[in-house]
Amino acid sequence: MMRPGNRSCRGGVGNHETTAERGPMAGRILPAVRPQKPAPQPPAPAVAPARVPNVLSWRTGDRVRWQRYTGTFLRETVDGQAELLIGARTYRVPAGELRPA
Repeated sequence: MMRPGNRSCRGGVGNHETTAERGPMAGRILPAVRPQKPAPQPPAPAVAPARVPNVLSWRTGDRVRWQRYTGTFLRETVDGQAELLIGARTYRVPAGELRPA
């Protein structure tokens, strides 16, 4: 039978030494800390209002620029396209791409 003070047997099954008698354990000792509640997040910054593109209203006969061409505005279609007369040709282009000439 093993006695509590007997240190001749290492790690054997009946070895009931306390931690204080053996010395410090190898490895890291982690603190017993309860998980903390996450800190509340600050409110999101105010969102700037969406910029509405400055849509110009064109009238028939207005001089307009589209890409690098200058032409004459003819009409605006139902689907948001615009018809231009550039030279002798008529082009249908997105109305948002037009600029004043």
